[in-house]
Amino acid sequence: MADSATSDTPAAQTEPDTADHSAQQPFRPVGSLMPHRELEERIREFWRERDIFRRSVEERPEDDIFSFYEGPPTANGTPGVHHVLSRVFKDLFPRYQTMRGKRVPRKGGWDTHGLPVEIEVE
Repeated sequence: MADSATSDTPAAQTEPDTADHSAQQPFRPVGSLMPHRELEERIREFWRERDIFRRSVEERPEDDIFSFYEGPPTANGTPGVHHVLSRVFKDLFPRYQTMRGKRVPRKGGWDTHGLPVEIEVE
């Protein structure tokens, strides 16, 4: 049983919704057939054309810096699923501080990736 709001074509799902949903819910509905890959490519191109990442750093005040010293994802031992959490933090906190208006230069941390290999060779 399909109605006009749930058409089989992705285009029908991505058309702008002009109805006023403010009294019903805070956001307009999003169809389940969103073309995610196409949407990601459009956003990536938008950021690339406008040099958004570089501007997100350089257009912030130089006297309001948030420093985040990022170390390697794994300094020793075997990588595991738990390393995902550290990657989330290393991405989340700088993004949050950027959204708050701080200048957040990104620079990878101490490189000790080769250390376990060097110790094994010795």
